[in-house]
This record gives sequence, C-alpha cells and structure tokens, in this order.
Amino acid sequence: MRGRGPLRGVLGLAATAVLLVAPVTALAQTADWEDIPVTLELADDDYFAVVSSTDGTIEAQQQGTTRSSGYPAPAACDGRAGDCFTSDPDGDGSIGFFGTRAQVAAALASLRFKVNDDVALADSTLNVSTSTKPTSEGTLFYNPSNGHYYEQITSTPSITWQDAETGAAARTLTVGSGDDEQTLTGYLATVTDLAESAFVTDKTGADVWMGASDDYQEINDALAEALTGVTITEISETSNVVTVTTSAAHGFVVGQAVPLSGLTGTGFEDLNGVHEVTGSTETTFTFEGTGTDITAGTGGGSGTFEFANQAAADGFWFWVDGPETGQHFWTRGTFTSDTTQAKDTGPGERVNERFDAWKTGEPNGDSGAEQFGILNYSCGTPSTCTSQSNWNDFAGDNTQVDSYLVEFGPLSSEAVASSSTEVEFSIPELIPAVSVSNLALACSPDPVAPGGEVTCQVSGGDPSIDILWRASLDEPFASQGVTLDAAGAGTFTFTAPADADGRTILVELVEWSVTASVAVTGEIVPSSLPAGGGTDEPPLAMLVAAVVLAGALTGRMLRRRPLSG
Repeated sequence: MRGRGPLRGVLGLAATAVLLVAPVTALAQTADWEDIPVTLELADDDYFAVVSSTDGTIEAQQQGTTRSSGYPAPAACDGRAGDCFTSDPDGDGSIGFFGTRAQVAAALASLRFKVNDDVALADSTLNVSTSTKPTSEGTLFYNPSNGHYYEQITSTPSITWQDAETGAAARTLTVGSGDDEQTLTGYLATVTDLAESAFVTDKTGADVWMGASDDYQEINDALAEALTGVTITEISETSNVVTVTTSAAHGFVVGQAVPLSGLTGTGFEDLNGVHEVTGSTETTFTFEGTGTDITAGTGGGSGTFEFANQAAADGFWFWVDGPETGQHFWTRGTFTSDTTQAKDTGPGERVNERFDAWKTGEPNGDSGAEQFGILNYSCGTPSTCTSQSNWNDFAGDNTQVDSYLVEFGPLSSEAVASSSTEVEFSIPELIPAVSVSNLALACSPDPVAPGGEVTCQVSGGDPSIDILWRASLDEPFASQGVTLDAAGAGTFTFTAPADADGRTILVELVEWSVTASVAVTGEIVPSSLPAGGGTDEPPLAMLVAAVVLAGALTGRMLRRRPLSG
C-alpha cells in the first residue's frame, strides 16, 4: 500500500532548517464477522461436533448444545443474542460441543468466522467433524490434523495400566452416517509426532496412561501381533554381519532392537538375544555378528521374535497398542546389560527419529520396576505441560494414575468424508496498516555549502516501510527510495546544487509504502501500484492515500475491492 504525507524540512544555506512534520496515521484494521453456515445431513441421534480453523476466530451460538470438556466454555456472543462458543485465537482454534441432531444442526448453521486482527487473507477453511455421542461418561476430542478421535476416561480412585488397556479395547465410537457409517474400536493412545503431542497435552489432565511399554511380555505380545505370518526363512553370517531373511515384510528399521529366541543348530544358538538393526530391506535385516561365519540356514526352524526376560527388554520402549503395535520408538542407547535409558542424563535416544516427549531424566526404569508410559506427568493443569516434555514411566499398578487416553482411528476414507467436512470460503482481504504518526526527519549540516553533501535521518517509522524522499530547489533535483530498518529508521544523502548559494532547499518525505500480498479477481498485480494506475476502479495506492491524507475514516474497516482484470 502507499500513502502520501506532508513530512518535509526546509534546509537553508544561511539559516537553521525548519522541519514541518504532520501527525498522520494509517489506522490498524479489524476484521468483521463473516457468516459461514454449515448444513450436514445427520441421522436422529446425539452428536459430538468440533469446528476448527487456524486462520481466525470461530463463533457458534449455543442453541441448546453443551460444551465438551477441553474446549472453550460458552460466553456472551459478540453482537448477537444468546451465548456462543468462541475459539481462542491463541489456542488450537477449535470449539467442541454435544447435543441432539437438531441442536447440533442449529449450532452449525449459526457459524461465523472472523480473521484475526492485522491478518490479510483472501481464502480460509473450516474443518467440521461430527460423531455420535458416546453413551458413557468420558471426555471426547477430535484432532483435525490426523482425523482421529480421543476420549479420556477417569476411574476412581485409580486404575492399573492393564485395566486401562482392557478398558480402551472395550470402547467403541461410531462416525459417519448411512452406508458410510463406521464403528471404531479404541486402544490406548499412541502419540507419534509433535502436533499430536501438542493436541493431547492441551486436551487432557495430569498422569494419563498411554500405549507405551518396555515390559517384555507386553512387547512380545505386540510383536506377535505385528508379525503375524512373518517367519524366519534364512539366516547367514559373513564377515561379522548377520543377515536374517523373513517370509514377509517385517517393518524393522535401523537402530531398533530385535529379539531373537529359540534358534537352534550349530552357530545359530549364539544368535539368541537382542540385536540392533544395522541395515534393513522389506524382508531382510542385518546386525553385527560374533565373527564366526555360518552357512545360510533356518536356525533350526524354531526362531521367534521374543525377549527372554525383563532384563533383556528393559529400556527398549515399544508402542504396544493401536496401528503402531510392535513399533520400537525409544532405545536405552546400549545393547549390553547396561539398562541406563534416561533422556538427557543417559544414552537413551529416539529410534530412527521416531517421536518421544520424555521429561528430563526419564524414562529411568527405577531398577526395572517401571515399564508403562504415562502422559502429562505431574502437570497439575494442561497449561503447565509442554508437548516436548511430559512423559514418564510408572509401575503398572501405580495408584497415582486415575485416567487413561483412548484413541479411535484411523477412519476409512468414506467415513472421513461423511464425518469430517472441509468448508472453504472467501473473505475480504484486509489492508495492513502502516503507522507514520511518529515519523521524523532531520538533516545536517545546516547551513550547507553549495555543492556540499547533506545527510538526512528518518526515524519513528514501522520496520520495512519504503520511504520516497525528494529534495527541491524551486524544482526537484534529487529523489530516491529508502527502506527503514528493524528500528523504523533510515538514512539518505544528496549533494546541494552548486547554484544554491543564498537559496532554500526543501527536503520532503513524499510517499511511504509497505509490501502486501494482494489477491485480486482476474489477475495478479504488483503489491504497490503507481498513483492513477490504469484500472477501472481506484488503485490500492489511492485507496490508502485517501485514508492517510484525510484522516476521516477513524474506526472503519477498509476491505479490498477487486481490481478489474
């Protein structure tokens, strides 16, 4: 955008310069609400609905619905009757509520959206998700980033990890509708990236069981499930490298721990134990051998992927529930009997960059007595947790834990399409503001000798504003653009004309502009247009200039008008 203002100084050859600075301001813009009604075909049932957007603020009238825990509570609507659910611009941009089909439908039909202050957008997207309300008590959440649902279940006074796993497997959730309806079975949550960690950290309370374990029996069961139908077909060792071939895809990655058990036959018995994968293809993996070459064979045909005992498994953390069942994500950092595993204070580390959020000094195993993972350790409230550091390891019967997190997913593509809707819409693009009320101009030396150099300082502007200056002696004789630095300051120089003796030089800041991404109908145009620039409607430069010069539109919002193509 570009504005013009009478910021000028008079530089005299025999008198002190007089600078006349006009207090001109381009006002900050605020977005209006845009009505974005959403209509969904819902069967006659009770529903849970979540609406989210990262581009601005969402508001929906309550319409008899009730807030889902973890989402914003209803409060007075902004300028319309009743109470509304309003998303937090500084939060995850979501609102969530329960209600009957009619209540949820009415709330969705009342949706409106407002761009956050000082943000220019031409298009935006709302994500709207619905599922049938669970019949039993629990806190339900929907994560638009992965399309999964979560439910926090609380048990008084506490619950063991094993009972939590059983309880999670007993939970079901129905999503979609009609022929696209899908019933999902729950599992203890598996948190596999930072975005998911941030979501569940924000939505859950303290000390919550998740589906992570280094218990050897749980890992063995998980591996048996993940490797169903996968058998060892051949083993060989050459030059200290052992190669294992499997009958189907094994899913092992470099750096992970693979236990081998039950191998028999000359040379093969020595391979029983836990090994670090050093190379992997779909149906082979390698690890460091003992140095004795062995002929390819099946290892007696009885080899399995099992840890022999807890000492062998301690410190090797696996996901033991959900789609990631049998996935090794954290290693104690050594494959010897040393089980030191803690983050930051030990050699523990991620496997193949798989995600973790262990607190500093965890997991520590506590002498082999802590084999089960929890979320939000001693957080008190979600706001004190961080998504990078909140996990701990506990004994499975720790009485401090009274809840667990159930995850539902993934959904079939049909159910996703039926239960989660992306609503795309266009909004007026706002004109970013440029503050010029504090601009100052100072030039020296004064007086200046004919043919001498003048240095001028601009200050008090916004960072990165482009300033156009001009020096005149009856007529302009010098002009140039200068971009203000991070402090809103800039410097320019010029040479006084040789015939200026006894005359007055006028120094002006005649224009200022800021780069903006301008989306228009029909064509893409430069972000700064010359005054009077060749379109059927007033160019952006003239629109902003009118505000700066007149100063008469205080409190009004300027919207971008489409420029003709």
